[in-house]
Amino acid sequence: MTTDIKICPECDAEFFAHISECNGCNVPLVHPDASPIATGELQMPDSDEALRLVTIEQGDIAKIGELHNALNKRDVPSEVINATAAGGSCGGGFLLQVPEYVKETAIAAINDHWHKLHPELGDAVEREESGQCPACGFTLDSTPTNCPDCGLNLGLDDPADDDCSEPSGSCGPC
Repeated sequence: MTTDIKICPECDAEFFAHISECNGCNVPLVHPDASPIATGELQMPDSDEALRLVTIEQGDIAKIGELHNALNKRDVPSEVINATAAGGSCGGGFLLQVPEYVKETAIAAINDHWHKLHPELGDAVEREESGQCPACGFTLDSTPTNCPDCGLNLGLDDPADDDCSEPSGSCGPC
């Protein structure tokens, strides 16, 4: 019976119902049925347009499966789609899709999930926003493709490095 337990919204640990706070996270516990949909925080839309699925992540099955499970724990509806079978990217992989009306909630839940697994991400984001390499903190004078100090690829791809063998535009972004 779900009323006999409470869960921590941060770490998903289960506790007896008489306990009110997670001893590891120091946050109030909630009942399992206190999901965003059950509490009315997320309202089902009236229009079919809002029910349209949108892709919020793409990757291998391990990554997408982990994110799908994280969304399920928060009662955010999501689906895993095989990208190759769905006519998606030529790189294969899987897509994590959610109804459009929960897109922002899902993205926030995924960001929260990653920051719990990797708390150092917060520091990396702050360094990147201040013009430093997110890995080593080297001050970047321009927008290089790689950090001149540690060699980290900064995600600023050079179009000349495009090695996709598919005709242009046939498979979407690679």
